Amino acid sequence: MFRLTVFLYCFGLSLGLIVFAQTQLSKPLDPFDFIKVSTEQVKRGAKVYDLVCSDCHGDSGLGIEEGRLSFLPEHQNCEKCHRKFNASTKKDVKLSERNSFNLGVPPKLRGEEALAHFNNAAVLYVYIRSAMPRYEPGMLSDQDYLDITAFLSALNNSLAENFELTQANANMISLK
Repeated sequence: MFRLTVFLYCFGLSLGLIVFAQTQLSKPLDPFDFIKVSTEQVKRGAKVYDLVCSDCHGDSGLGIEEGRLSFLPEHQNCEKCHRKFNASTKKDVKLSERNSFNLGVPPKLRGEEALAHFNNAAVLYVYIRSAMPRYEPGMLSDQDYLDITAFLSALNNSLAENFELTQANANMISLK
């Protein structure tokens, strides 16, 4: 009887933890809940990030698990994604190499060590400008990429108050 009680207790606790974990990511989070410094540039970056980056990296930067919450339910386990803004998002158009890209594992962009492999905001800016978005690298303006870099720096509490990020000063913002 004791073993059964312990088993039921452990099972119930495990089930409770699973439900709790799922509710934590049952809906995308608001990135501004995590930003302490918000400039006009950070707000612009958040808008561009929401339009271009959040599908893969999540609304608040938690990575693909959060990003999948914005997918249609039947696509939440896909390994390929439709390219943004094309006809393949229609139900009667099948996924092909011409209208899709491999999803890969888009990393977290918020949290401890999330951006630590980038020495500073200048390195992050150069990377995202040359490699993102994955489906069409370089599609944004230089200013959009700077704004996204400012947003990600603010999201990780690396941006000083009233700091306007530029290509000339981005190396001053440490991301480690």
